[in-house]
Amino acid sequence: MTLTHTDHLMLAAAFLTLLTIYFTMLAVKAQRANKLLEQLLRTNNEKLELLVYERTEELRNSEEKYRAMINGIEGSVYICSKDYRFEFLSDKLIRQLGRNAIGEYCYKALYDLDNVCEWCESDPVFEGKSVSWERKNQADGKWIMAHNSPIQNSDGTISRQTILTDITEMKQLTEQLIHFQKMESIGKLAGGLAHDLNNVLTVINGYATMLKFILPQHEEPNQILAATSRASSLTHSLLAYSRKQEMQQSNQNLNQLIVDVGAFIQRVIPENIEFAVSLAVEPLFVFADKVQFEQIMLNLATNARDAMSGGGTLSIATSVGSIDEQYITAHGFGEIGDYAVITVSDTGHGMDTETARKAFDPFFTTKEVGKGTGLGLSMVYGIVKQHGGFINLRSEPGNGSVFSIYLPLVAGEIVADASQETDEPFEAVSGATVLLAEDDATTRTMMTEFLKKAGYKVVSAADGQDVVDKFAAHKEEIKLVISDVIMPRKGGKAACAEIREMVKTTKFIFISGHNRDELRQEDLPDPDDLIMLKPIMPFELLKNMRELLT
Repeated sequence: MTLTHTDHLMLAAAFLTLLTIYFTMLAVKAQRANKLLEQLLRTNNEKLELLVYERTEELRNSEEKYRAMINGIEGSVYICSKDYRFEFLSDKLIRQLGRNAIGEYCYKALYDLDNVCEWCESDPVFEGKSVSWERKNQADGKWIMAHNSPIQNSDGTISRQTILTDITEMKQLTEQLIHFQKMESIGKLAGGLAHDLNNVLTVINGYATMLKFILPQHEEPNQILAATSRASSLTHSLLAYSRKQEMQQSNQNLNQLIVDVGAFIQRVIPENIEFAVSLAVEPLFVFADKVQFEQIMLNLATNARDAMSGGGTLSIATSVGSIDEQYITAHGFGEIGDYAVITVSDTGHGMDTETARKAFDPFFTTKEVGKGTGLGLSMVYGIVKQHGGFINLRSEPGNGSVFSIYLPLVAGEIVADASQETDEPFEAVSGATVLLAEDDATTRTMMTEFLKKAGYKVVSAADGQDVVDKFAAHKEEIKLVISDVIMPRKGGKAACAEIREMVKTTKFIFISGHNRDELRQEDLPDPDDLIMLKPIMPFELLKNMRELLT
């Protein structure tokens, strides 16, 4: 079959129509595909935006938590790069610098230096190690501790995180602790020295007393006894610096207390300070612990001395005063009544109002670290309060300081000091034999000779076991045992217990170079037993012996 020209045209038209329909269908599908693609892209964009937002929030929250954690640290914190530029600063450090110094050199921003700090130890940190160092800022005297640690960055580099902490107070407390430990050691040393010195003074006292009766017309023995009494007072006063003591109050003549402690004050102040004492005409009686009163005066004298490094005048005066309603209103303290007033004044550099207000606070001091504990005036305040008294301070810069101490006046006479010697005759109890136990050979020899001259028969022992053995051998004749408290081989208390198992009625006099508060509980004699403290006053010993033997 042969197609005509017309047939060809019709076929071509039909093919074109089919092509048109096909491309139309493709266009429709493409349009639908585009819409689907657009919808998919929009959905993916929304998910991506949500993911970016979530990640951003996580990073922001993480940074806030990190900053909050850093800001919670007591010290100042920063992070710097290997070239010493700030990468992060805590809020506290920003406030200290007065700006956000990100990008600045740490040594320039912190210390105004042109080069890396000579004390900086960053090299080990950038090698992955943690390093700490301490440094005193000479400008303000504060101590700073820096703790440096490495921080690994995402690109593999290392930055240095530094925490700066003010440790000034810790340093001061450490210095005070060291000072207190030194004081404790000095106290123990002083106790040991006092024990040995009291043995020596006991010997001098004994031989001087014997010499006094051999040469009754000579003044020299009296001078020796007076010197040993002053020496004993000095050792007693030295121990007051380094030892707590129980209150042992009695009626005291305040004027005499000032005279006694004045002799020691003159030894602790330099020659460029004039010392003046002005005492009330009438005796002023107070109920006081003599040793603690000495501690008050010595602390005030030392305080005044330190305030007058270039010289000046230290004055102590006593007078009668009173506290009334007007005084209490003006000063804010006190109780109505009559008082003995001790006024201690100096011509030193004085104090401003704020310093004077804090003067009695424990550990407060204006001295350099290590040169003062800040406890002297607080101890004065505490002792005065223990005595039922009051203390007032007046001071101005450049015009010195005046301390006024008010102690309640008491009626009556002073209690006689048992340590004062009297010219009593040697009077022994007829036929009495005493056992003397003393481990110090020189003291034992002197006391043996003294007691024999006084008319006693004496059996001597060198230690605790020796005294038990000697008593067992002479128990029929020994009426009294004089025993040191601390001895080799056996203490005095233990020896006493064994001796009283042999003869229950045996009398004891204990002697010791240590005060009761220095002795261990297991070494203390029974409360009913007499204990005499060295240096032993010979006539006091004889008096006590007669009372026990008659």
